Amino acid sequence: PTPPSHLTKSPVPPDLEALVLKCLSKKPGDRPNTAEELKEALAACARSSPWNAAEAQDFWQGMRSDSSVRQGVRGDASVRIRTNDRPSA
Repeated sequence: PTPPSHLTKSPVPPDLEALVLKCLSKKPGDRPNTAEELKEALAACARSSPWNAAEAQDFWQGMRSDSSVRQGVRGDASVRIRTNDRPSA
């Protein structure tokens, strides 16, 4: 999978990025086994405090403005990820 740091202009702490990639692993044995294990791994990340509303809004605004995040290519078929944006006619 594409690392989160490649999909956003915002910095992603390395330990959080590693955990996200671990969660996205194709091999089930490589992913956290339980929600509790994931919760503990998240709490152990360097930045374990939740985002405030302004940080979350900035993140999602950046995601909406970056068309490369909303669109991707799988094989020869274009894939569009659903967003609040209306498709152009």
